[in-house]
Amino acid sequence: MHVNLIENALQHAPGGSKVIVTTQTMAGEGGSRWIDYCVTDSRLGLAAEDLPHLFRQASAGALAGRVVR
Repeated sequence: MHVNLIENALQHAPGGSKVIVTTQTMAGEGGSRWIDYCVTDSRLGLAAEDLPHLFRQASAGALAGRVVR
């Protein structure tokens, strides 16, 4: 999944733009540890109302043509 996110950002980011990958360890409840993983690029992005559906099966293709301007 991580490689896919990075490859997608690199493939679709406008020429000359930056793709930034950051990771950070986070403390969870009961002493658990989490990794906060973020891939950022300079594309326009998704509309806010589409974000809750982003990881549902078959949503990504349906959302592909919708961008925030």
